[in-house]
Amino acid sequence: MSANGSRPSAETAIPSLDLFNPRGFETAVAVANSMLKGWGVISETWIGLWQSQIDSNLQLLQSLAKCDNPVTALTLQLDGARATMTRCVTTATKTSDIASKLAADALAPLRAAAQPTSRAA
Repeated sequence: MSANGSRPSAETAIPSLDLFNPRGFETAVAVANSMLKGWGVISETWIGLWQSQIDSNLQLLQSLAKCDNPVTALTLQLDGARATMTRCVTTATKTSDIASKLAADALAPLRAAAQPTSRAA
């Protein structure tokens, strides 16, 4: 009901389609699409890291189970830690590169949408 107690007419109850901005909608969809694709790639990258980490740790445990020398066991653990650190740094670097590309791809539709208005000014 309106302020004066009457019901709004059908003309005022339905928003005007003039308010719909198809270009803005297309830009938002393009941004969302590139973000989803990028996060999918980042997720796959980290899943790959954890899978390789599990495989590596299983191999390390098998090697440690066969080991009868404490110095050799310590060497195996240090080598395993070094390999883990290398995998993590490599994956973080790859993720950073993907995130940079993701940001550029996500902002590209916004830049394209903003360029005609800045030229007109």
